[in-house]
Amino acid sequence: MSASNSISHLLEQFLELNTNSLETFERINEAISTDKETVTIDLFDSRTGEMTAIQIPAFGFLKREIERIDKNLTAISGLDTSSANVKLKDGSYRKIHTSKLKGPSLPIKSLATPKEFNTQLNDFFEDFLNPLLTISLDVKGQIPVDTERVYTERFIFNHEDLASTESFDEIYKGSNDIDYSKFISRIKEGGLTYRIDAETVDMPIRSIQYNGQLDVLKVENVEKTQLIDGVSQTKTVKVYTLNKLTYSDSDKEMKDTETLKIGDSLVVNTSEYNTRYRVTSIDSSTTQVELSLLEGYSPIKIAANALAIYKDIDASVSIEVKVGFNERQVVFVKPIDPISKLPATDFSPGVAFFSNELTIQNEDGIVTTLAKYYKEEVADFGQFIKALKVDYIPPASEGLIPDAPIVEVDNFKVTQINKHLTQNSAVTQVKKIKADKLKAKEVIKKLDTTIQKKRKLIATKKFSSK
Repeated sequence: MSASNSISHLLEQFLELNTNSLETFERINEAISTDKETVTIDLFDSRTGEMTAIQIPAFGFLKREIERIDKNLTAISGLDTSSANVKLKDGSYRKIHTSKLKGPSLPIKSLATPKEFNTQLNDFFEDFLNPLLTISLDVKGQIPVDTERVYTERFIFNHEDLASTESFDEIYKGSNDIDYSKFISRIKEGGLTYRIDAETVDMPIRSIQYNGQLDVLKVENVEKTQLIDGVSQTKTVKVYTLNKLTYSDSDKEMKDTETLKIGDSLVVNTSEYNTRYRVTSIDSSTTQVELSLLEGYSPIKIAANALAIYKDIDASVSIEVKVGFNERQVVFVKPIDPISKLPATDFSPGVAFFSNELTIQNEDGIVTTLAKYYKEEVADFGQFIKALKVDYIPPASEGLIPDAPIVEVDNFKVTQINKHLTQNSAVTQVKKIKADKLKAKEVIKKLDTTIQKKRKLIATKKFSSK
């Protein structure tokens, strides 16, 4: 080793300073032009005799981040009542939807006087079946899972028209690729009779298949060495120690059957559910994970149930359409966008079926057709309502109150109105016979009295012969 303050020692210090200066200059120049987040500067440490790696942020990266944040702030500050897209670090975009403070709506200034009325289809009789009869149309992967409503049109052929039922059975029944426009043209040209049941249908409630909450036991910073462009770089990262690395599948009876994987998402378990992290690294031996923030701002705290597993809702999507008894029908569907509330421009391919031929399997495995099930199990209040329409009797609330009568004395007298019944030969003969009967009865009665007197006299007196 050179003596302190010697020429050789000063030369060593000068060479070390020169080497470190060149390295620093080269890496600063690289930091200005590179696309990497950081640049590593290797400096010689004369005390240890080894090279020391120091990381500095790249100016180009910082510049791009500043520009991105500036554009986002500019977009957000000029939102007014519109929405804007914010560019994220990975180059993707997120849309910001704004809302104004709640307040009263502006009043309507004028309304036109109506002169005409319109009609809307309101075929609601399927709603009066107990139990309801429905079919399920699987649209998984064809519409967003957050779709709330769909618009359906059911073309129900008139079962009393032989030509319509025969055409349906021969052309359409069992098909699932019917073009809407061609179908409309064909049934109109053929003169087929039908009715349309148009309805906006609410989508069934969907479920979350995976669930689970995780305790955060410890949060610490550790140093990790990574190989970037052939150069080993040491970075300080934050790791979270969890109580477990498992979560549950609602389709399975057992709990904690699934294992946390890289790429899974965790959310900060608060009532808002507004902060989501992605799992970037897992150490199963220590139940430690490394997370990267995807969205939100809430920090992760040491607490029980601090994190929750986050999975998309069940991707299986189906449409429940109500059907009735003895219906030959073709069903078309339009999904309604959950954000804009606008339906799709085109209908789905139509599916045609005869409702009476549909089947259901009960708990015992017995298969029953809809026709049989309807007759044995369904209470159809719709038929009762239809009967009321045919046998129309106005209710008392719609009756007219009659005028009170004017009372006159001359209108009150007794007049026989059935003389044609009481004054004829048959009645007179009956009356004469009845009078003769009474007269004969009186004569007989007098004779009986006289006989009794004679008998009494004979019994109380003695008579002698002369």
